[in-house]
Amino acid sequence: MNIINASGNGTATAGSDYTATSGTLSWADGDVSDKTFTVTITSDALTEGSETVNITLSDIVGALPGNHKSAVLTITE
Repeated sequence: MNIINASGNGTATAGSDYTATSGTLSWADGDVSDKTFTVTITSDALTEGSETVNITLSDIVGALPGNHKSAVLTITE
């Protein structure tokens, strides 16, 4: 099974608040282990309050994700 993951701007901005990421999460037949990816948060001197990053799963092959194709990551200061 393969799933493409990507991060995108919510109220946070790629390049200044976090590093955009994308890639493929893969499972072999019978593999039920958790898979992860990293969104690196960038430290800055600005006090901006909480900001969000949108996480999206797409091009899902070999699985039924139900209603869990997206999530919101909140960066708090």
